[in-house]
Amino acid sequence: MDFRTTNWLTRDNLSQILGIARSTLDNAAARGYGPPFYRVGRLIRYDATEVQAWIDAGYTVPKRTATSGFFETN
Repeated sequence: MDFRTTNWLTRDNLSQILGIARSTLDNAAARGYGPPFYRVGRLIRYDATEVQAWIDAGYTVPKRTATSGFFETN
């Protein structure tokens, strides 16, 4: 990975792109779910290419019910 040419997304950027609340991404990261991310000090960044691969793999945003898992695959 070339860090100079990678398109980095903030958690706020990604929540807007996915149409979900930022807190949903916060919770997913805390539980080990969701798209892969990188921590640089206190900053959280997502590689746009890896996020697209995560989406292409069939992962979806959570459907919150009492019995479903946090993130589900198709």
